[in-house]
Amino acid sequence: MSDNNENTDKNIMQIGFRTAGRMLSIQGLYQMEMTGQGVGDVMLNLRTMVSAGEIENVELAHCDFAHLEGVLRGVLAEQKTIDTHIMDNLPEKWTIKKLDCVVRAILRSGLYELLYMPSVPAKIALNEYTNMASAFGVNDNNNMVSGLLNKIAHSKNLL
Repeated sequence: MSDNNENTDKNIMQIGFRTAGRMLSIQGLYQMEMTGQGVGDVMLNLRTMVSAGEIENVELAHCDFAHLEGVLRGVLAEQKTIDTHIMDNLPEKWTIKKLDCVVRAILRSGLYELLYMPSVPAKIALNEYTNMASAFGVNDNNNMVSGLLNKIAHSKNLL
């Protein structure tokens, strides 16, 4: 019985304050796209999920809710520009609508941080959102997420 508890504990991912905010920004953008809810409702839902410990396999002792809300509101405010960057850098014959909703959320969050949050080092944003692609199970698109974010960061002289 002790062995089972130890194995279960090893499967729980502990993440940092800002990383938790990034993870939840992806979840929030996904939720907004799927349900049509606004930032206020999504933030309330995410706060409730965190306080109730309802996020599987992740220990969220703390979350940077200010960063999370800033990313959500920022992506909405700059989505047209962000989506243009995505479309301009997708492989030929791909459209943003063809991307999985989670991939769109990862790219939008990552690009918002890269392009509009100069206080966040580009290398950190790139690393975090590439890791998020793996954490959200979009391994098939992991190289595309990493490549697209890197390409845009280099084109904007952020690296």
